[in-house]
Amino acid sequence: MARHTSRHAARRTWLGGFAVCLIVAFSGYLLVTNVRVNRTATVTSDTADLVEQRVEHVDQLQKDITDLTAQIVIRRKWGDVIHYDLNTNEIDG
Repeated sequence: MARHTSRHAARRTWLGGFAVCLIVAFSGYLLVTNVRVNRTATVTSDTADLVEQRVEHVDQLQKDITDLTAQIVIRRKWGDVIHYDLNTNEIDG
């Protein structure tokens, strides 16, 4: 005998049920993986530490700029000037 459903009832197929099970399983896998990753990750919300790291980085960059500027001054004093053409991106000298 045929299965009786009302006219407007949702018809479920085995493929639809399988798809729902697959989606729920994949969502569970992603949840478990996310929990594992978050457990091992270290979150640093210490703003003072972040600012200190940035200041150290800026200080190092400033020292690099000072060193390079000193090299440019020395080269200009000795006449070893390098000419850079902006139009052709070529270096003469």
